[in-house]
Amino acid sequence: GQLASLSSKDGLHIHDGGFTVTNGPVISPDGNFLFLNDTLQRTVYRYRIAIDTGKLNDRQPFFIFTTEQGYPDGMCFDVEGNLWIALWGGASIVQLDVNGKLLKKFPIPAPNVTNLCFCGPGLDRLLVSTASIGLSEDESQRYPAAGGLFEISNHYSHGIPPYPATLAPLWI
Repeated sequence: GQLASLSSKDGLHIHDGGFTVTNGPVISPDGNFLFLNDTLQRTVYRYRIAIDTGKLNDRQPFFIFTTEQGYPDGMCFDVEGNLWIALWGGASIVQLDVNGKLLKKFPIPAPNVTNLCFCGPGLDRLLVSTASIGLSEDESQRYPAAGGLFEISNHYSHGIPPYPATLAPLWI
C-alpha cells in the first residue's frame, strides 16, 4: 500500500509506501501532523506536515499496539487533540494523548471494531461501528451484537467540526 494525495493542480503524488493495510488517515486539529495506521503492523505513524508545501516529513511510529490490544482501524480526533482509535480484534476503542500515552480504553461488545466518530449538534456523541464478517459460529454466539453501531457514554470529550471541501467539476 501507498500513501498518496490527488489534486487537480499536481495530480497523483505518492508520499510514502511499503504498507500492508492502511486506515485513517487523519490530520491533527492544529494541522501540523497526519496520522496513518499500518493496520497489520499494529502501528500508528505520525508525519509532520510542511505547512508551506503540504509535504509529509519525519515519519515516526506514534503508537504500536500489542497482539492482545488488536489492530488499529478507523480513528478521529477530539478538540483537545487526543486521538481515538478503533481496534479490530481488540473489542475496544482507545484514546491516546498528543504524546501517544494511552488515556482511556472503552470495551465494545464486538471483537472487530471498525471506526468511530463524534456527532450530534455539540459533537459530544461518540458512535462506534463494528463488523460481524469472518466471525466463527462460536464468536457470533458470544458477540450477538457484532456488526452493530454503538454509542459510548461518559467519555467526556467533544469532536472537532469537519473540514469542508469543494471538488472542482473535473474531479466529480
